[in-house]
Amino acid sequence: MKIIAFAASTLALGMVTSSALAQTCAAPTELVSGSNITNTGVPTFSPNTCTGDNSFSDICGGATLTGRAHVYHWHYAGANTPAGSITVTPAPKDNGAGGTTTATFNVALAVATGAATCAASLGTCAASADNNANNSAESIPLAGLNTNPSDYFLIISSFDATAANQCGPYSMTVGTLPVKLQSFSIN
Repeated sequence: MKIIAFAASTLALGMVTSSALAQTCAAPTELVSGSNITNTGVPTFSPNTCTGDNSFSDICGGATLTGRAHVYHWHYAGANTPAGSITVTPAPKDNGAGGTTTATFNVALAVATGAATCAASLGTCAASADNNANNSAESIPLAGLNTNPSDYFLIISSFDATAANQCGPYSMTVGTLPVKLQSFSIN
């Protein structure tokens, strides 16, 4: 009986972990205002877009995405003003020998919006960033986003002709998102 319970809990944990790492339009990770997501480095190098969604082909109608993507989500209901930016920085990669090597990931970002729509065409493009070279951070200013009540999807991917630069580990900082106050109380 204990073996069956252990196997069932292990399988359930594996399904939760796989779902959390997939970060697709169907199952995006909720993005938290003011968060600082640091790459874990050796041995897992997480977060890492190499494990992400490969269904995107276009970034805001401009450039073809060449790499896999991670998708994050937040909902704005018209409550506050966004501030700061979302910045994604490539992290060092696994060198295959238990250490790290210089990051070469060429980050491309897009923010899509529109009635819970996140598709390969990216719905309505609210912002994008693909201005810098390999191993450079990309940022999207939050103050410039259209702040109409809607669902927002951050797509972290790549635009590069070299396969080695099409995905990789990253770290991310998030400014003040335009989010809805969920509850308020005074004790």
